[in-house]
Amino acid sequence: MWHDKSPDTSPTAYIVNLFDSYADRFDDHLVNTLQYRAPQLLRAAIEPLIDNIRLKGTILDLDCGTGLCGPLFRDIADQLIGVDLSPEMLEKARQRELYDTLQCDDIVTAISAFDGNLAGAIAADVLVYIGRLDPLLASAYNAIQSGAWFAFTTEICTGRDFELEITGRYSHSEEYLRRAAGEHGFDIVSLEKRISRYQGGEPVNVNVTVLRREAKNLS
Repeated sequence: MWHDKSPDTSPTAYIVNLFDSYADRFDDHLVNTLQYRAPQLLRAAIEPLIDNIRLKGTILDLDCGTGLCGPLFRDIADQLIGVDLSPEMLEKARQRELYDTLQCDDIVTAISAFDGNLAGAIAADVLVYIGRLDPLLASAYNAIQSGAWFAFTTEICTGRDFELEITGRYSHSEEYLRRAAGEHGFDIVSLEKRISRYQGGEPVNVNVTVLRREAKNLS
């Protein structure tokens, strides 16, 4: 449901409390109950790029949670960095022993610390807590190398740029994703509708998007 006065992002305290309390049952609930597969969808989406661009380097896993993306991206990263707001989720990720660095921070602050030296960035089921994507896309453009990539999933709405749903999660329209990507200097490598999980027995569709930074500077 759209609310005209909805915030552009979910409150930080809400996210920390939600995922700190969720950490112990997160993997079992997502993988076994919800059949969650956003990490697999992201890896499949970037697979066609592997032979065409330099993927080795530093990859940033935004809101890495318990590290479900780690096993799927470790092999293409010289350095794999995870960032999350929840200390409890980060502790679960640490136990996987797949990340070179784990840090507790919000994703825009974390990605803004990189200055054109990221080989890639991933955000699996993360942008559902962000409505307006401009700050993130602007920071991502400055953070990744020329020709490098940013892959993420978003839940789907139509008619508006983004909506705050009754679930407390944001959805985004394909038209908004395409427009915002172009405005911030990205080419769209792919944007495809996929099923990321099941909720109450019903499939939840997402857009799986891969952006690539144009090999030129914005004027």
